[in-house]
Amino acid sequence: KNQKRKNIIDFIQKAKRKLNLSYKIVHLAIYLHDTIISSNYEKYIKISEKICIGCLILAIKFLEKQTEIAPLKNFEFLSSNSFYPLDELKKFEIYSIKKLKYNLSVVTPVDYLEYFESKGILFINDISTMNNYINIKTFRCKIYEILIKSLYHVSYTDFPPIDFAVYALCQARAFF
Repeated sequence: KNQKRKNIIDFIQKAKRKLNLSYKIVHLAIYLHDTIISSNYEKYIKISEKICIGCLILAIKFLEKQTEIAPLKNFEFLSSNSFYPLDELKKFEIYSIKKLKYNLSVVTPVDYLEYFESKGILFINDISTMNNYINIKTFRCKIYEILIKSLYHVSYTDFPPIDFAVYALCQARAFF
């Protein structure tokens, strides 16, 4: 179970690098994927990669407001084991949104971290206590790295999103 989960998270990380996706898109896609998988693990785990692709496409369209099909071409070669033509990718997207009951409005840990940062909560004491060579961008990257690594072992459906955000923030603070 953990290896399959790790493969999905790694697949999404690969998509992030290849398609230059934001952390917000990545975590929304993982959250949507986890929501679908948790509703019937035994049934959906067999098609987890397809659901993952569908959720990535939905997250890109939802957060980046991209309605054109052009980004889908990049997904054709993204899969680790298969080639998925555009028609199949569209089916994954439709299948995923139906399983989510058309609800993409969720709060992810990234939303909480962005909120904390916008209110000055996230970095007010962090940067002043760190060495001068650590900057906000480095600290933020460490938080997101910790978030991703934690998802190798647990699903977003296991804990509230704020718990993931606080955990990653505390771990990043302890690291520096």
